[in-house]
Amino acid sequence: MNIKLEESFLRYREEHPFDAITVTAATSGGSCCRIVVPKVRPGTPEGNLGNYRVEEAEGITFYITGNLELSPTLTFSHQRLLGRDLLEMRGFIVRHASQV
Repeated sequence: MNIKLEESFLRYREEHPFDAITVTAATSGGSCCRIVVPKVRPGTPEGNLGNYRVEEAEGITFYITGNLELSPTLTFSHQRLLGRDLLEMRGFIVRHASQV
């Protein structure tokens, strides 16, 4: 697994130090069009770690839920939208919630 950290992500980490990222799967959309997308947050997961794939890059441990289909390369970035910090992960396949 190749993990790329964009400059925006690295700047956010400098301002808000952390050594772990947790990626969980959340559903989004209406009842007929619900999709599974990643939710990225700093910190370690709560509960059973057996449900997560564990990867390391640049001193950060990434806990990534097994409910997402991943490509060989993941890219993490940060953006600020409407006054909120958003950590994002690219490199996954969006699936309809019924496929999970």
